[in-house]
Amino acid sequence: SHGESLAAVWEPGSEIETRVEEGEIVVRGNAAGLRSLARLLLSLAGDDVPAGRHVHLDDATALETGSVPAIVERT
Repeated sequence: SHGESLAAVWEPGSEIETRVEEGEIVVRGNAAGLRSLARLLLSLAGDDVPAGRHVHLDDATALETGSVPAIVERT
């Protein structure tokens, strides 16, 4: 359904952080974190996923403390 959030599944030990440095968005992560982020992106790219489906990433849910909150959304 349009606009619903998608649940992300993070591998144990995942580390992902997002920062803005000199006007650029920087995403850093360990192997587990990058694999988890890749799975999230692939799930958003699924044929049955409607436009507007999205996931909120922040330091309360998935990202390392101090990370810039982000939304990844299917168009």
